Amino acid sequence: MITAHRMPQYLLWLDFESIDLEYDGPQLEVGVKLTDTDLNVLARYETLIRPPEELLALLEENPFVLKMHTKSGLLAELLSAPRESLPMIGDVEVELLDMIEHYVGNAQVALAGTGVGHHDMNVLAVQMPTLHGRVTYWQMDLGPSRREYEFVTGGPLTAEPEGGIAHRAMADIRYAMEQYAAFAHMYRMDALAKKAAAVQSGAPERALIGLSLIDAFREHAVIDTDAGEVVRTDTADEMAALYALTSDQSHMAGLMDAGARLLEAAAQASGVSADEIVGRVRQNVLADAAQTA
Repeated sequence: MITAHRMPQYLLWLDFESIDLEYDGPQLEVGVKLTDTDLNVLARYETLIRPPEELLALLEENPFVLKMHTKSGLLAELLSAPRESLPMIGDVEVELLDMIEHYVGNAQVALAGTGVGHHDMNVLAVQMPTLHGRVTYWQMDLGPSRREYEFVTGGPLTAEPEGGIAHRAMADIRYAMEQYAAFAHMYRMDALAKKAAAVQSGAPERALIGLSLIDAFREHAVIDTDAGEVVRTDTADEMAALYALTSDQSHMAGLMDAGARLLEAAAQASGVSADEIVGRVRQNVLADAAQTA
């Protein structure tokens, strides 16, 4: 019997920094952010992990990784920290399970990040089996999606961080979240545009859509995480609807920008808030529509 598929309600953004790609190999650092699907951060966790005593010898066997962890500053932090003060991987697992339980209880949680599907999930299976059993089989792995986009379009979806990938857990999580936000926006735009293209609208509907767009344009780049990071763009659904009705998106964006500036100028000149002006115009449009119906 086929049962209904339930998508996870929360995402566990995870990144390991390690010595090699072996699933049972030593992990040196882990970063985690627990978010909802809108990227609102509920909790974060970051720690160095107690390295093996032969850390330097192991790194010298892989000059590329040695150079990477030296450049990122991770190696210096590991060598300067009292080794016995750092948690073991099993200790980290317990703390992460407690964090999930505290913030989301038994709700479904999916692993998210870059490479989580083919690497980090397997690391959990070997080294954190209880946490592996706590997350869903479904992962949000931005690595394959990013490579698919670059393969098809020939260019990146978002700009790479200045200086390249940081190879530090929290910084790499932030980059993965930026990728997720960009893909989510693109998918929503596509879905809403298809829906809007099939809808016939009259003058009042077009006026209300335009008004909503102008109003939304003033605040369409607002996001906050626990570190004050801007990682995604909130754009009104109506923006996609209007884009579906025009092939010249730059022209439409210019009209929205001009409308938003005119709205702010009117608010300053009249001493009335922009929200109140939008409300009055919306009421007038609805009143006109009612009279002509």
